[in-house]
Amino acid sequence: MSIAPNNIFDGLKQKSEFVYYLYENKQIINEQFISQIKDKMIAENKLQFRICLHESDDEKVQSMVIFYRKGFFLDFIWQDTGIVQYTHLEGKGEIVCLNSLGQETKIISSNYNPIIKLKASQTRKIIPKSDFWIFSEVAEGPFKAENTKRLNYG
Repeated sequence: MSIAPNNIFDGLKQKSEFVYYLYENKQIINEQFISQIKDKMIAENKLQFRICLHESDDEKVQSMVIFYRKGFFLDFIWQDTGIVQYTHLEGKGEIVCLNSLGQETKIISSNYNPIIKLKASQTRKIIPKSDFWIFSEVAEGPFKAENTKRLNYG
């Protein structure tokens, strides 16, 4: 049986304010790991925390564990190509999809909808509905920030 280190932050390398890379040969996301991240978010009053399991933005598969707290809001985004898959881990969240006519469809991420796969071109916004919403996200890479588009209501 493999056990995660006592302090998971020993294996994390910070990329930005809320993005970290987990550079471990065996990446184990268990209850202890999740609990330590949640404690850090509360202590530092962070609404989001992203752990990249891939080694670089250049990889063809981008795998992340994402933590959102109630109060966080990611407005409508999309990418031109690829897929995005959300695998529910804890809490409850809402993915609001926007069709070409501007109509919204809500998908709830929970134990009842544990896997949600969308085309990356699907315009969507993300809203946590519980104190913490934690999920794994897999997307096609390589990651380039400029490939993520945002609605401009201005």
